[in-house]
Amino acid sequence: MSDFKSQKQLVIQQLKCLVKDNIRNLWDDETFREYYFKEMDKEIKKVEAQLNDFFDALQYFNQWYSKDKQYSLVLPRKGGKYSLFCYTCRRWIPDTSNYEMQREGVYSHDHFCTKENGEIKIYMQEGIPEKEGLIN
Repeated sequence: MSDFKSQKQLVIQQLKCLVKDNIRNLWDDETFREYYFKEMDKEIKKVEAQLNDFFDALQYFNQWYSKDKQYSLVLPRKGGKYSLFCYTCRRWIPDTSNYEMQREGVYSHDHFCTKENGEIKIYMQEGIPEKEGLIN
């Protein structure tokens, strides 16, 4: 547990440093800097809440890991409403990558599922079932 907690704190700390360094480099006026520091703190708190959920999920899955479990396998696939497909739960998953990531050929998603003894559990981003997401 403490390992996940320390990793989460490290990510938040690095994010704050990165944002503050970028704001310092972009804005000469101290008034603008303080305003953007406050605005970015609000955004970082939102990201921190999402990271809390993510690391809680990681901790949960790490605790219950077994060789009999299959974890989500999300890869690009053509022919669907979304550009990604989970081969574990057979669902179309939206790509959450930004423009720069897409330009580099990287994809991202918020989906996580498991399959154990034939039972599928979806914990994050459900996506849509395979047949409903097909484009004809």
